[in-house]
Amino acid sequence: MEECTIDVPRNWRRFAKGGVPKGGYRGKGSFKYCIEARYNAKPVALLQCIPELGSTTESNRNLLLKEFEILIQASGFAESFNERAKLAGVSIPGSGLKFNITDAFVGTTILPIPSGGLPMEESIENDDRSLLYNTFLVVPLLTISGLYQEKKFSGNSMIGCNDDDFAGKLIDAFAHHVLEHTKGEYMLADLQGKDTVTFLIDILLTDSGDWDRGIEEIQKFCQKHHCNDICTQIQLCDLSKLC
Repeated sequence: MEECTIDVPRNWRRFAKGGVPKGGYRGKGSFKYCIEARYNAKPVALLQCIPELGSTTESNRNLLLKEFEILIQASGFAESFNERAKLAGVSIPGSGLKFNITDAFVGTTILPIPSGGLPMEESIENDDRSLLYNTFLVVPLLTISGLYQEKKFSGNSMIGCNDDDFAGKLIDAFAHHVLEHTKGEYMLADLQGKDTVTFLIDILLTDSGDWDRGIEEIQKFCQKHHCNDICTQIQLCDLSKLC
């Protein structure tokens, strides 16, 4: 616990409605806004829940703390998968699978700020707040340049089936590894990546958050996942016997 300063732009919500990455606004997912902020003189990604979806000060804090916990857990799964692949002779480019957790933290403002959605008669363009809630999650800002396009390997309700390239097969095998490692209790989903070694994730785990689809989705994965050559090489289990 320490007190520090983070610079967050104001008026970024005016660009959120049109989806234009401008003025500090960088994008949004199913539940969160992503804002570019500055911490220790470096750009970072600051995440907060979207008020229009019914978020409150408490639910925003709880979801971000859970997401931070999930990032830590997922990083541990990635390390165990990288080691398992190495022992099996599977060569993974770079430093292996890696999640966006380095220097990440959850912060809370010292003074309370106005939170929650705007009155119905006002528009999103008139919201000049820098933060929507007093709790926020900070992760490294992943830069995109050149001809790169983000690749989505699986979704909250989309089972990964990526046999077209090595990266896709690697991610499918990783999801299989996590289920085996946790004896069917955890499932990583909504896997998408900046490149073949850095991935942003959500997770499907009972009572883990609004995005969680529970045990049915885990069983669905077990039934529909088709092992690829990486699954076979690192000797992953038969999921039909696990779930």
